[in-house]
Parts: sequence; C-alpha cells; structure tokens
Amino acid sequence: MHLKRLEISGFKSFASPLTVDFDRGITAVVGPNGSGKSNVADAVRWVLGEQSAKQLRGSKMEDVIFAGSESRKRVNLAQVTLVLDNEDGHLQSDYTEISMTRKLFRSGESEYKLNGTSCRRKDLVDLLVDSGLGKEAYSMIGQGEVEKILSSKPEERRAMFEDAAGVLKYKSRKQQSEKKLQETMENLDRVEDILHELEQQIEPLEIQASTAKEYIEKKEELTALDVALLAIDIEDKHKKWSVSKQDVETLQERLKTEEKQLASYTDARKEETNKLQNIEQNLESAQTKLLEASERLQQQEGHKKLMDERGTNAYTRLDELDKRITAIESEWKRKKTELDDEDQDLREKTNQLTALDEQWKELTNRASRSKEDLEEEIETLKTTYIDVLNEQAATKNELRYHDEQRKKLRHRLRILDEENKGTDEELKAQDKQHQEAIQRVKALQAKREAANDDEQSLDGEIEQATQKKVDTEDHLYRGYRSRKMRHDSLCTKWSKNTLASFKELKLFFKQRTVRTLTGIVGPIASLVSSDKKFETAIETALAGALQHVVVDTERSGRQAIQYLKNHREGRATFLPLDVMRARTIPEALVQKLQTHDGYLGTAKENVQYEQQLEPVIGNLLGAVIIATDLKAGNQLAQMVNYKNRIVTMDGDVINPGSMTGGGEKRKGMELLGRKREREELREKQTSIEEAIQSLEKRVATEKETLAQLEEKKQEQLLQSETIRLELETAKEQAQKLAQQKERDGAHHSLYIKEREAILQELTDTEEHVERTEEKEQSLVTRVQQLQQSIEQKEALKKEEESSEKDLQERVTEMRIERAKQKEQFESQQQTVKRLQADVKEHQKGLEAAKDERKTLESRLGDLSEGSSTIDDDIQLTSEEKKTEQAKVEDGKAKREQVKQQLQLLEEQVQRYEVRVSEEATKKQDEELCLHRLDIELDHLLNRLQSEYEQSYEAARRDYELSIPVDEARTKVKLLKKAIDELGFVNLGAIDEFERISERHDFLKSQQEDLLVARRTLQEAIREMDEEMTRKFRETFVQIRAQFKETYRKMFGGGEADLELSDPDDLLESGIDIFARPPGKKRQALSLLSGGERALTAIALLFAILNVRPVPFCILDEVEAALDEANVTRFANYLQSFAHQTQFIVITHRKGRMASCDALYGVTMEESGVSRLVSVRLEETEQLEAIVSGD
Repeated sequence: MHLKRLEISGFKSFASPLTVDFDRGITAVVGPNGSGKSNVADAVRWVLGEQSAKQLRGSKMEDVIFAGSESRKRVNLAQVTLVLDNEDGHLQSDYTEISMTRKLFRSGESEYKLNGTSCRRKDLVDLLVDSGLGKEAYSMIGQGEVEKILSSKPEERRAMFEDAAGVLKYKSRKQQSEKKLQETMENLDRVEDILHELEQQIEPLEIQASTAKEYIEKKEELTALDVALLAIDIEDKHKKWSVSKQDVETLQERLKTEEKQLASYTDARKEETNKLQNIEQNLESAQTKLLEASERLQQQEGHKKLMDERGTNAYTRLDELDKRITAIESEWKRKKTELDDEDQDLREKTNQLTALDEQWKELTNRASRSKEDLEEEIETLKTTYIDVLNEQAATKNELRYHDEQRKKLRHRLRILDEENKGTDEELKAQDKQHQEAIQRVKALQAKREAANDDEQSLDGEIEQATQKKVDTEDHLYRGYRSRKMRHDSLCTKWSKNTLASFKELKLFFKQRTVRTLTGIVGPIASLVSSDKKFETAIETALAGALQHVVVDTERSGRQAIQYLKNHREGRATFLPLDVMRARTIPEALVQKLQTHDGYLGTAKENVQYEQQLEPVIGNLLGAVIIATDLKAGNQLAQMVNYKNRIVTMDGDVINPGSMTGGGEKRKGMELLGRKREREELREKQTSIEEAIQSLEKRVATEKETLAQLEEKKQEQLLQSETIRLELETAKEQAQKLAQQKERDGAHHSLYIKEREAILQELTDTEEHVERTEEKEQSLVTRVQQLQQSIEQKEALKKEEESSEKDLQERVTEMRIERAKQKEQFESQQQTVKRLQADVKEHQKGLEAAKDERKTLESRLGDLSEGSSTIDDDIQLTSEEKKTEQAKVEDGKAKREQVKQQLQLLEEQVQRYEVRVSEEATKKQDEELCLHRLDIELDHLLNRLQSEYEQSYEAARRDYELSIPVDEARTKVKLLKKAIDELGFVNLGAIDEFERISERHDFLKSQQEDLLVARRTLQEAIREMDEEMTRKFRETFVQIRAQFKETYRKMFGGGEADLELSDPDDLLESGIDIFARPPGKKRQALSLLSGGERALTAIALLFAILNVRPVPFCILDEVEAALDEANVTRFANYLQSFAHQTQFIVITHRKGRMASCDALYGVTMEESGVSRLVSVRLEETEQLEAIVSGD
C-alpha cells in the first residue's frame, strides 16, 4: 500500500483546489520558508483525524480554512481528500483504493467520508489503527517533533513504541472497555441500591398484597354467603315466630281447662285427708299399746328362754365336769401307782449302784497292783477301740441321717417334676402365640404404613387439587378484577366521551330528560366514526365542531339557544340540517390530487355517518383534504392553490395562509378515539365474561373434585383409625403374651434352678453317703484290727500274768456294769420326776373341777325358782297383746279403705298437677321462644341493614344460595375465622406490589445483564492486557536491537541503548534512551548537541521502521539540525528504506533533494496563496535557484 493522491481545497494557504500525485520511492516537497510546504503534511495529518489545532499550528480549528489574502476572499470550506492504494490489502477493507475525505465549514460543521460515503471520524481512526498511519504515529514526523522524541518524558515516549507494537487498537479498546466497565459498575451500584431498597419493600408488600387479595376474595364470598344465609334465617325465624305465637294461644286455653279440673280433685282429696287423719290417730294409739305389750312379752319370753338355756348349759356342763372328775381321778390314781412303782425301782437301783461302786473300788485297787506297762497298752487300745466304736456309731447315725435326706430330696424332686409337668409344652405354645402376635403386629404396621402412604398420597392429591382450585379461584378473581377494571375503564371512557363537561351535551341530555326541546339529533362526536388510522386527522379536521349539536331545523336551533339563555346554561353551536349545505372539491381537481401519492381523499370520504347527516358532514368535511404527512400536504396545498384546508395523518393543519402543527395535540381532540376504544372495551368485556363463566365452571368442578377427595380422605382416616385400633389391640395382646411368657419363663427358670439345686444336693448327699460308707468300712476294719491287738495283748498278758486274768476280767465287767447301772439310775430318776409333776397337775385339775361343780349346782337351784314366776307373767301379757292386736287390725282395715280412696284422688290430683305444670311450662317455653324469635328476627334484620345495607326483600331477591345451608354456615364460620386471622389488611398493597414487583423484576434482569457485562469486560481487559504486554515486549526487544545497530551506522561508531523505566509494568513503563557518540563518554541526552540529538532521534525512527515498516512516512524538515555530511548520510540511509516504505520529505536541503525520486515545489507567487509546481530532475538547478530565493 502507498499514498496515491492528495486533493486539497481551501486548506490553509491552498485556496484553490490542488491535486498532488505521489509515486513509490522518495518524494520531496521543497520551497522557501513561508511558502506553505509544511501545509501539505498538515493536510495529511488533518484528514487522518487530527483534532488538536495546536498540532496543526493554529489556535482554533477554523484556522485551517483559507482566511483570504489581499487579492482573494476567504473561503467557507476546507476540504482534503487522501487516496490510498490498497491492492495488497494492508488495511482491513475490501476496496483496492481507499479515499478519505474531511470537510470543515466555517460554521463549525464538519463531515467525514470514506470512499465517498459519509462516516464518523471513529470509522476512519478504527480503519487506520495499528497500521502506522494514525495522526500520532511515527509515520508522520513534523517540524520540531524530532527534538520532542528525546526531550519528552519516558512515559510520553512509549506512544511510538506502542504504535510500532500494534497495541494501540487494544489500548483504545481497553480504554473503551474500562469506560464501559466504569459505567457498568456505576449502573450496577445504582441498580443494586434500588434493588436493596425495593427488596426491603417487596417482601412485606407481597405479604400485604397476598393478604389483601385473600381478604377481598374471602370478604366477597363471605358477603354473598352471609347475606343469603341471613335472608334464609330471617324467613325461617319469621315462620317459627308465627307458629310459636299460635302455639302460645292454644296452650293458654288448654292450661285454663286443666287448672279447673285440678281444683275439683284437690277439694275431694282434702276431705279424704281429714278422715284419714282421724283414723290414723286411733290406729296410732292402738299400735302404741300393742307395741308395749309385744315388747313386754318379748322381754319376758327372752328372759325365760335365757333362763332355760342357762339351765340346759349348766346341766350339760355338770355332766361334763362329772366325766372330767372321774377321768382325772382315774388318771391320778394310775399316775400315783406308776410313781410309787418307779420310786421303788429307783431306790433299788440306788442300792445296786452303791454296791457296784464298792465292788469297783475293790477290784480297781486289786488291778492297780498288776504290771503298769502292759496294762497301759491294753487300756490305750481299749480306749482307742471304744473311740472307734463311738465313731462307728456316729458314722452309722450319719449314714442313716443322709439316707433319710436322700429319700426326702428324691421325694421333693418327684413332687417338683409333677408340679411342673407340661411346662415346656406350655412355654412352646406361648412362644408360638407370641410370635404369631408379633407377626400380626408387623402385618398391621405394614398395613398402617401402606394406609399412611395412601393418606399422604391422598393429601398430595388434595393439596394439588386445593392448589389448583386456589389458582383457578385466583384466576377467577383476577377475571373479576379485570372485569371490574374494564367496567371502570369503560365508565371512565364513557364519562370522558359523553362530553359531560360540554354545555352542548348538557343541553342534549336535558332535552331528553325534561322533553322541552325537540328536533335535536345529537353532538357531532356521537354521530360520526372513522377507522383508527384516520381518527387523528378527522378529529383535527373537525376540531371544535365535534362539540357542535346537530338539529333538524333552524327553528329547533333557535329554541335550543333560547333555552340556554333562559336557563343560563352557557353557549353552544347548533347545525340545522335544513340550512347546512355540503361543500365539495371539483372533480377535475380531485383527479389531479389523486395523482399524488400523499393524497388520501377528503375527510368526508373517510368517516361513517347516517345519510340524513349528509349536509352537515359535507359542510364540515367535504372540502377538507387528508394528506400522508406535512411535506405531502404542502405539495397538495400548492396543487389547490392554498384554497382548501389540508390535514395530515399526524394532525398537522395547512390552512389557506397558515400552518398549524407541533408535538402535542390539543386536549379534548381524541373523542372519536375514545368512542372506538369504548367499543373495543365492550368487546373485551364480553370475552372476559365468557372467560369468567368458564373459570366459574372450572372452580365448581374442582370444588366437587376436592369434596370427593375430602370424602375419600375421611374414609381413609376411618380405615387408618380402625387399623390403628387393631394395631393397638395386637400390640397390647403381644405385650400381655410377652409378659405371660416372661413370667412363665421366670417360673420355669426358677423350677430349673430349684431342680438343679435338688439334683446337686442329691448328688452331694450320694457322694457323702459313699464317703460315709467307705469311712464305716474303714472303721469296721479298724475295729477288727483293734480287737486283734487287744486279743494279742491280752494273750500276752495271760501268758505273763495268768494269775491276774480273772481279776482283770472282773474289773472290766464291773466297769461296764457300773456304767449301765448308772445310766439306768439317771433315766429312772428322770421318770420319777416326770411322774411327780403329772400327779401334781392332775391333783390341781381335780380340785378345780370339783369347785366348778359346786357352783353350777347352786345356780341350778336359783333358776328353778324364777322359772315359775316368769310363766305367769307371760300368760297375762299374751292376753293383753291379743286384745290390742284386734283393735289394730280393725283400724288398719278402715285406714286401708280411706287410703285407697285418697290414693285415687291423689293420683288424679298429681296427674292434673303434672298436666297443668307441663302445660304451664310449655306455655312459658313457647312464650320465651316467641320472645327469643322476636329478638333474633330484629337482630337479623338490623344486622342485614347495618352490615350489608340490604333490606330483606333485596337480599332475598339478589342473593341466592347455591350450596346446602349447613355447608354454607360452616363455610361462613371458616371464612370469618380466616378473615380474623388475616389481621390488618392494606388493600392498596395489591397495586403497589404489582408495580414494585414489575420494577424489581426489571431491575433484577438489568442487574444480571450488568453482572454478565462486568465479567465480560473484565475478561476482555485481562486478555487485552496480556496481548498488549506480549506484543510490546517482543517489539521493544526488536527495536532495541535495531536501535543499537542503526545508531552505530548513523554515527559511524559509538553506542546507544533503550531501557524500560519499570520493567515489571510493561503496560505503563516509560522508555529511557541512552546514547554515546563516537569518542565521547556516555552522558545525558540533554548534553548532546542539536545535530547529535536529531541524528539519535532519526536513528530511533529508522530502528522502528526496520521492525515495523509503514506504507508511507512523512518527514517534515527532520534533518534541519544536521550538517551536510550527516544530511548525506541520512539521505543515503533513507534511500535504503525506499523499497519498502514510501517517503514524502519536506526539506530545503540540497543534499537531501539529490536523493529523491520526485520533487514538488511550493511557491507563493500570489501573496498568501500557495501553489504547487512539479519539477523534473533535470530542472534541479532552476529548483535550487527557487529554493535559494535568487
């Protein structure tokens, strides 16, 4: 791509149009100072979008427009067109040739064009971004800007590097994104603040609105039901009141009759009562005497019986005592004899024992004289023998005892087994019953769980049905509200459309009411109609005539005017049908108008009206033309020579000689539209009514379905309750079986433990018996051994002391005999003592029996004497009792007769008293009922009037009950309870909640959009930062390397470098330049000479071009500070870039001109006006003369 052409007109000193063609290579623009050659560079900079007048060497942008000269006037337009050859597609455009045009008018208006099409400045800038051709790119170096490269701050210096790195578009997009992000954050903050405020309002408003809706719904339903029930109750109460009043009158008559009959029976009862009292007194006296005689006789007989019984007992006891005395004497004698015998035996045994003791002493003394050792051994053996015998006896006793114990244990075990026989089978049976009970409980639990699941499922169905019903009722209520709103809107439209505020309509209605006026047809607004699209035009065309009243004749109009005057009703305009004449447009003119696209016909043709109104409608609208818009209206007005009134579809009016229009219509000019809207509202009202009827049917169906489900739920609850009771019974039975099983098990366990204990004790006893038998056997063996030892010792003793044998035997026998006699003596002594005690005891018993016998004999004598006296008294008392008994029997008979008669009378009296009481009670109850019904009736009527402002007749007529009364009463109670539970109700919360909710939802969606936008922008900025960092780093490294090489070539040595001021922040880091010319030390740039600084900046420019070549580059006197040698060096180096970059060089240095491919000379032949001259290379000398000013 390269710069192909530059077209300038009215820009700075180029007053006349100028076209400059550029070829590839190096083109020089030369001329003397002040000739305007730098304006060529300014023109390129300006057309590329420069906005700073200072950069264009002016104070304001208007300075770029040719300001005039001594011989020329100033121009009002500056225009520059830049044509680029884009065959290589360097710019992102489908065009091979791109032209950019910028215009500036002295009025301040500007215009940009791209390839002849108007565009924005931003479109041009976006097209050139990162192409190296921007207004601030390194491809355009103006006067003094070379110095700025080195003298500017490091942060300002990075702009060239960013352009070379191609990050300007990212930087621009980042700035735009950051701006959008900031705006998004601000918007998000505002939205969140508003949402926070709305969220604090919406929840209580939602609750209040829901409560209000529920209140309205329930209140309306309650009113309908309650009024209907009140009407039914009033009717029912009135019927009951009438019946009750008639019953009271009937009961009053019956009560009087019963009271008369009661009085007659009461008098008869009184007479019989007096007669009975006399008989009772006589009978009471006789009974008293009989009672006294009976008591005496009873006492006497009891006393006699007691004496007889005492005598019989005494004789019986006497016989017993005689027998006892005889027995005691016999036993005493026997015991006494036995005592004497035993006492004699005791004395004999005492004598025997004494004798034995003497013999024992003598034998002992004799035996003591034998050998001591042998006797000691024998004695020891015998002692041992005796001990063993004793032990053997004890063992036998023990063995006998254990044998008895063993028998007892076996007997106990047999009894225990018999008592617990069959326990195992019973336990097994109980366990089986318990398991069956548990299985039944589990089955019932499963059945109950299934029932619970069914109940939950049914609850879900009921909940769904209820929710469905509630939703349908909510839709129905909304339909009611919509119907009401439509009705209110219709009424509002009607009230606005009836023109009640217009005096003409007042008149119209009054004449229809009082019938004093005749011939009035009606106001224009109510007599005409039109399509919706023509409403504005027709209303504008009629204007105030919409309020005019049509009358049939002029006379009717005069009567109406007189009526207004008489009644001071204001003023009105009347249009008589017999006077008005239609206006028309000539046919030829109509045909002419029809050729125009903006002609829509006359106003009369676009309205509908009755045929009789033809004169009036033709007069008002026949000559009015309707146009599509104001422009067409103006053209149609010219066609009719501004003779007719023209109205546009927007309501603008073109009158002959004037025009009327604007952004707001006059008030009161939308009457036709309101009339049409009223008709539309009526149609919508009809559709809403149909929808409401459909919803009411749905509600009824859903209520029926819900009732069926509720009934099914009740059945399910009953079934669940039955299962629960069965389950409780089964659990109780299982628990009882478990307890019985536990008790029987414990008893069985006790039996097992007791049986085991007995078996263990029996085992221990058996073992003990075995051990005892073994011990007994060992003792038998021991006894035998001791006997053998004693026999051996005695044989030895016999051998050694045969003489002492007899003595020893006798001593032994004597000792044994003595022991036996002593034992017998002690036993006999005990027997004697026992017999002595028995004898004493029998002696005492005998003496006591004899004493008691004497006492009984004395008592029997006394009883025999008193018995004869008591018999005489009993005889006398019996005769007295018989006499009094006869008197009592006679009195009782008489009393019984009177009592029977009195009882009959009493029964009659009681029966009639009951009947009178019952009748009086009934009468009183009926009177109370009548009074209560009267109060309740008044209360119901007052309540109907006070609460609902309804009379009974109106309530009965307007409110009908569609459900059973009981169900309605239940529903009323539930509704009242539900309304009371609602508490305070804010009815305005419904509309407020809808408004707040809509706003909240809208802001919520906005918040979500803003959050998404924020994330998107943040991600985009992050990606752009990464891309800019990468590209800037890569480009900087390349430029740095090229700068080092270029600097050495330009200066013929030395060194230079580029460094980042903040390597950690590549997006904001400045760039420092370091340079050391050949033969000098490294020093600050400010200490370099002007030429060195310029050459350093040029080296940097060429380094950038090496890294990022540009299509073309404009250099405005950048070599001004160089000497001829450096100019030549610069020219040669520039020539090396000419194959890849097109250079436009503005210069006045000869050395620089020599290396150019083409030259353009700028001269100012006319003062203040520049002119461009193309110069061939062979005319260089002439050009040099021009430059030097010769």
